[in-house]
Amino acid sequence: MATPPDMAEDYHDPLDDVFGAGSETAQRDTDGENGSTTQSRIEQSEIPRLRSVHVTNGYRDGISESKATFVQAGFDEGYSLGAMLGFRSAWLIAFHESISRLSSTSDLQTSLKEARTDLALQSIFSPNFFTEDGIWSYSVPGSENEQDFDVVSRAHPLIQKWSTRMEDMAGAAGLEMELFSTKYEDGS
Repeated sequence: MATPPDMAEDYHDPLDDVFGAGSETAQRDTDGENGSTTQSRIEQSEIPRLRSVHVTNGYRDGISESKATFVQAGFDEGYSLGAMLGFRSAWLIAFHESISRLSSTSDLQTSLKEARTDLALQSIFSPNFFTEDGIWSYSVPGSENEQDFDVVSRAHPLIQKWSTRMEDMAGAAGLEMELFSTKYEDGS
């Protein structure tokens, strides 16, 4: 028995909102009476929109979680090394300024300008000494297990250069000093 023509036009597949309208259903839904679009054609499925919202929210949550985990860990590690390098470079400049005040020769003034340039943070943290990941690219003595930030900061080429120069200046001025002593008050 054939389906009456008016029933075929009004048929609505209940799975259209899940899987989308097939070509037959879309054709049947296009024209209602008097050429008007039927209600099922106007009401679009919410699933693509919800999927898009969930994907976007999931992506944002993943990025936020990743940043919280990895960026913070990288900051925590890099902060200690940066603080140690900043301390050492500032100490070297301050010591050089003190020596320069005691004996204001033009050589010391020229050397002080050079030290300020070499020990500026832009020079200390330049790509010549650190990779994009923030890992030092200069040689550090000892095995990886023995390399703490004190050892890494002492091994920085500019810190080494100016530490040696300061020791030489102190010796020439008759000063005895142990540069950046690692001995603490408790003897450790």
